[in-house]
Amino acid sequence: MGLKSASLRKYPSGTVLLSSRAPIGYLAIARNELTTNQGFKSFIPDNGYSTEFIYYTVKGSLKAIIQYASGSTFQEISASVLKTVKIVLPKSDIVDQFTKAVNPIFQRQDLLEKENQKLAQLRDWLLPILMNGQVTVA
Repeated sequence: MGLKSASLRKYPSGTVLLSSRAPIGYLAIARNELTTNQGFKSFIPDNGYSTEFIYYTVKGSLKAIIQYASGSTFQEISASVLKTVKIVLPKSDIVDQFTKAVNPIFQRQDLLEKENQKLAQLRDWLLPILMNGQVTVA
């Protein structure tokens, strides 16, 4: 009900997110379905173009994207300006080869980020116990 009343759009996992204002140029890949605010441009994998291909295409185009930023209070990239940035779209077999080559790297990075989150949670749980002397390290 909240999504409908706020006119929010759901984006699927695998969507590539680009911060489009204050600051411009941070990239992320959605692990889960999500919604965003006006500070992001969202690229949904479609028509045979994988998350990995889109991520690196946007990353490789950041210099061109950022040069079109405008705004008096803070720099921003509008959707209409973003649509004018020229990109190269190779044939699907080349995209497939690229995706197969880089997919294991993306999977490994995702696994390492999740492990890092778990370790940080464990640290945050253990540190107070260690500090107040409930547990000692021998």
